[in-house]
Amino acid sequence: LDEARTQGSPVALAEPVARLWERTQAEEGAESDFTSVVKPMEQAAGVTIGPV
Repeated sequence: LDEARTQGSPVALAEPVARLWERTQAEEGAESDFTSVVKPMEQAAGVTIGPV
């Protein structure tokens, strides 16, 4: 993101996505893949998407 900012590229969407990914990695582990990003959102909303 720092390089994108340096180049003047818009990062409005990238910043919250990066925060979500960092939270997912912290809570679900470094071996988590992109499908795990829904878990923090599920927990925040008090719902489960898909099979338990």
